[in-house]
Amino acid sequence: MLLLSAVSGGSSFGGEELPEGSFFLENLETLTISNRYRLPEIVLGRDDAPNTVILYSSFTCSHCKQFHDKELPKFKKEYVDTGEAKIYLRCYLEDLGSFESAALIRCLGGSSVAKIEELCNKVFGRQEEWMESEDPPQFLRNIFVKSGYKKEAIEACIRNKEITAGLIKEQQRAVFEHKVLVLPAFIVNGTLHNGKLTCEKLAAMLKKNEKGRK
Repeated sequence: MLLLSAVSGGSSFGGEELPEGSFFLENLETLTISNRYRLPEIVLGRDDAPNTVILYSSFTCSHCKQFHDKELPKFKKEYVDTGEAKIYLRCYLEDLGSFESAALIRCLGGSSVAKIEELCNKVFGRQEEWMESEDPPQFLRNIFVKSGYKKEAIEACIRNKEITAGLIKEQQRAVFEHKVLVLPAFIVNGTLHNGKLTCEKLAAMLKKNEKGRK
């Protein structure tokens, strides 16, 4: 787990200093992970939706929380639920906290998109308390304990090599294939947009794509 650090530079989580970003990038680029570790996609929306949005976010990113809380529900209601777009939710490994929370959600949520959504809401919902607590790693575990999961299952998920390998493999794709460096990041119909976007701005991009198809 200590392999992780913020890509943009050194980072700390719960008082623990992590290696500089260049160290992480060098290791990430040279690490070979079998395709069998690729994690199933978390997709909201219909398979035949004409527009595709890929969202990269971190559970320790305040801008990601803002989009998740305020903009994503509007976008889902207006574009995903109506069949106009589908959205892929992918975790970006910004620091140890984002890694552990992503591993727990993917492991405990299993193949249920609804359960994964529920756990994402709970972690984002406690982000400020979690990040400011005296013991963030323990606070994170307690979020899942209060959600009904046993401590033994939580610790097993933290150590689950298949989940963590899959998350690192996805991080490789985010950094080296999609060039994601700023969060949240959106790939809208194949085009990368780094940084904050509103539901309205996303909608404008979808309409632009619709005109291009006519």
